[in-house]
Amino acid sequence: MRAIDADACEPYFYEHLDDNAMAGALNAISEMPTIEPQRKKGTWIEQDDSWDGVYYECSACGEPWTTIDGTPWDNGMHFCPNCGAEMEDQDRNEDGNGAVAVLGEGR
Repeated sequence: MRAIDADACEPYFYEHLDDNAMAGALNAISEMPTIEPQRKKGTWIEQDDSWDGVYYECSACGEPWTTIDGTPWDNGMHFCPNCGAEMEDQDRNEDGNGAVAVLGEGR
């Protein structure tokens, strides 16, 4: 299945269809069911590089990110800026694969 922006179809219809066909196409699109797009899920994986120090990698796309202070969670990075994956808190992550969680006092 491929989700499309139905609103973006309207200008195309005006340009390429006659009035009767356009009305039918717009009506058909308005009758279609809507879906919620599936958002990728990921976790921040802490990596330690002897040259660059600690950095964090998105488990969904592998893109590395560094923070000046604290973890990505500490800095409000609840989504990967590269791929848009929603980052899960390690405390909610069942496999405990080294993902970075919201760090509390003394952890």
